[in-house]
Amino acid sequence: MTIRQRLWFVLLACTATWVGVDVATVQAIERKPLPAFSVQAPGGTAVRSAELGTDGKWLFVYVEPSCITCDTLLRTIDQGTDPLVASRMVIVVGGVNQASIGQFAAAFPVLATAMWYADPSGSATTALKAAGTPFVVGMKQHTMQWMMTGVVPNAESAKSALVSWAGQP
Repeated sequence: MTIRQRLWFVLLACTATWVGVDVATVQAIERKPLPAFSVQAPGGTAVRSAELGTDGKWLFVYVEPSCITCDTLLRTIDQGTDPLVASRMVIVVGGVNQASIGQFAAAFPVLATAMWYADPSGSATTALKAAGTPFVVGMKQHTMQWMMTGVVPNAESAKSALVSWAGQP
């Protein structure tokens, strides 16, 4: 291996480490309510974490703009074959304000029935101590049941987890 090739390899390894490339992990977590944080509804209203969600099983999904794996995760849901899933999703977009949340949501018309919120300061990530984006928390009523964080290596396995949790009547 030439010196030039070694330098490129070292640069690539450092970049991957710096970016935080990680494989998604699903983990059991302490069953408790979401920690306290606040997000913004599309109209600008502040919504507390305790006010998020629906009855039964639902998904808290945290994504960021310009995140390819976040887009991939959101595009796995198919309203035709998984009609209940979108309506049981709370999607929080980090790093955007309430004025741009509608524009972001419009890129995912299949998820029109999801509840969309903005998290301009990243307060949800901090409160949940998430290691990266995207991350998904499986919720039952207002209690966290499991969490999936990091890069999703296989979109179909991620879809299976989301649909099996929130797609059942």
